[in-house]
Amino acid sequence: MSPEMVKPQRLETAGCVARLVACFPSPFKTIPCPELCFAVVRTGPQLLSTLPEFALVHRVLEIPAAFRLTQLLNPFTTGIYRRLLREHAPQDPHALLLDLGCGLGDYLDMVECRALGVDVNPAYMAKAAEHHGPRFAAATAMDLPFQSETFDAVLIMATCHHLSNEQVLSALEECFQVLKPHGYVLIIDPVLPSPLWFWKWALFKLDRGKHLRTFAQLKAVAGEHYRVEASPVVRGLLHDVVALRITR
Repeated sequence: MSPEMVKPQRLETAGCVARLVACFPSPFKTIPCPELCFAVVRTGPQLLSTLPEFALVHRVLEIPAAFRLTQLLNPFTTGIYRRLLREHAPQDPHALLLDLGCGLGDYLDMVECRALGVDVNPAYMAKAAEHHGPRFAAATAMDLPFQSETFDAVLIMATCHHLSNEQVLSALEECFQVLKPHGYVLIIDPVLPSPLWFWKWALFKLDRGKHLRTFAQLKAVAGEHYRVEASPVVRGLLHDVVALRITR
């Protein structure tokens, strides 16, 4: 992650540590030292404390190892995420994707393009950097630490059901600030099934996310100010999932 991609004021933010590390040559021709990239890791609990309804019962999932275990135990839904990501992510190897709410960053290595990740949980970001290199930053969806017109696409996967309608719209507005003019936002998110599928409905109700939506509701929120192209709902054993491609 190049320093020139990041808003200058974010380098001085209290509670953050900026560290330069040697990594693969940067593809950005305007960077004076292309062999240097950096990651920002927020070390304190400030970001987590900003989340509403941060219940004690869910705090264990903020531990990276516990979160990874839940992903491994649900290959049905994560398999759908991977399939939709392969279908809708940029195929150009020179394109740059931002994974917003990237968790442990495990999906970044499966896309054809270059990718960076941000998540609100600093512990996730530290662990992601250990496994996938210095291309992660701890940040909120409503305050991305990047310069305007940096990315070709922004991925928001399994995140919108943690955000209110107002937060989704704020996040989309922030995404389009860092997107290039031709860029798009890709939302991949589980949606509420028909109540007839009672076990899927009950399982989804146990999720940490408190803003569960039907496909129609999610599309309506995103379509309030933007153009939305939607994939058909993919019906899984435990969750139904949809992909939305959003443009101005």
